[in-house]
Amino acid sequence: MFSPSKPPIDIDFEKEMDLSSDEIRQLIINSRGTSPFYPDSYFSYTYNKSRYTLVRHSLTQYPPLQMPHFNQTGVVTLASFREFEVRKHDPSFPPIYAMDEFPEDTLIGNGIIGQVHRVSLGTTPLVLKIERTLHPNVKEGRRLTLNPSQALANHTIVVSPLSSETMPESFLKSLTYWESSKDIPHSDFIAEIKGLGFIKELNQWGVLYDYVDGYHFEDFRDGLKKHPDSIHYSTIIDISIQLTEALKILDDAGQPHTDLLQPNILIRKLNHAPVLIDYGGNRKKEHKCVESRQQFGKRLAELAFTLDDRVHDLKQLASDCQSSQSFDQLSWDIILMRLQQIKAMSISSVTKIGLLDLKNQSGDSTPSRPSNATTVKK
Repeated sequence: MFSPSKPPIDIDFEKEMDLSSDEIRQLIINSRGTSPFYPDSYFSYTYNKSRYTLVRHSLTQYPPLQMPHFNQTGVVTLASFREFEVRKHDPSFPPIYAMDEFPEDTLIGNGIIGQVHRVSLGTTPLVLKIERTLHPNVKEGRRLTLNPSQALANHTIVVSPLSSETMPESFLKSLTYWESSKDIPHSDFIAEIKGLGFIKELNQWGVLYDYVDGYHFEDFRDGLKKHPDSIHYSTIIDISIQLTEALKILDDAGQPHTDLLQPNILIRKLNHAPVLIDYGGNRKKEHKCVESRQQFGKRLAELAFTLDDRVHDLKQLASDCQSSQSFDQLSWDIILMRLQQIKAMSISSVTKIGLLDLKNQSGDSTPSRPSNATTVKK
């Protein structure tokens, strides 16, 4: 670390000192509270009436950390640091696991700033999400690698492990995701955050999520376009209801999902149920998020327009969700109620058609499908 021989200001330990903005800037104090002029210290300060009240604290030498290995056959050891020691005694501190090597061969997805890998905790599959943009010179969207032979122009970039200055920032970012998820009730339609992971080779922390055996919503939508009769109409209504329920849960917890237009909705292979991923990571937001509802409306429209043209009510709901109506006018509760009505009407139509077919088989002259009946996809 760069450490000049003479600091611009002499500051004693544990004594308050009032400084101007210019004097604070000279100390080059980073987000961790450390300064290159005082490598043995960290600073805390408050702002009041155009002056800063600064206090210099001594950096404590902590014993090494030993964290359970992902495969549970050993431990990973690293030097402890202040941010971890300060938070580790919190009652709600997350489970911590680690691995020696970066599992780049297990990549299963990537977004603008991060990428996700499948890892195993014993026999339990999990997803490890890590942020790329913490690494210097890594542009958004680029995959990171530690193997130069795997680096491809515009696709992957070779990186070094995070510095000792940046690593704690990685921990705090990951911890924020955990803390933002604590008030979210369990749901089968939301991938649960299980804890934090540390990758020694990258000197970086990440977030561990439930692994979902499924495929992207976009693939499900495209499959419906190619084979519109492959999924029952009722299944699409159920998916819409389940997705609404999950979005309502996140919104009620102050963590509305506002990135639904990215591949952040998975469809389970087992039962076609939707699962939301890559949520949270922010301090509690205000409830009633219109942006989240509008993005949901676009996804609902993509489902509705794979169906028969006469399924007007679902398309109308999708259009209403995308509008600028306030949340009081069109809330998640109202959306759920309308979807339940659409489902009830579809069941009623199926029953009515079945009764008409029975009458025809007994010689009744009534047409089997009246002209105003809703066509139900099988």
